[in-house]
Amino acid sequence: MFVTKRNRIGEKNAEVNKYCDEIIDWIESNPNATTEEFQAKMKEVQEKVQELVQKAGGMPGGMPGGDGAPPSGGDDNKNADIDEID
Repeated sequence: MFVTKRNRIGEKNAEVNKYCDEIIDWIESNPNATTEEFQAKMKEVQEKVQELVQKAGGMPGGMPGGDGAPPSGGDDNKNADIDEID
């Protein structure tokens, strides 16, 4: 999953790509890390990549037909049902 995200975002943002390469090196150098260490690293990665993407002006390519701004949060899904998947 991580490599897929890196390829998708990193191909358009060299800074993200470099950071992800550093994280991959850390993962490969720490095969015996605990679950908590990996979870902490994943949280760190999510925060850093989000920061780098925002600094670069948003998601590469953005949404088709969109201006890169987040959804307005209208009432369209106010009463939307979410079905549980077994």
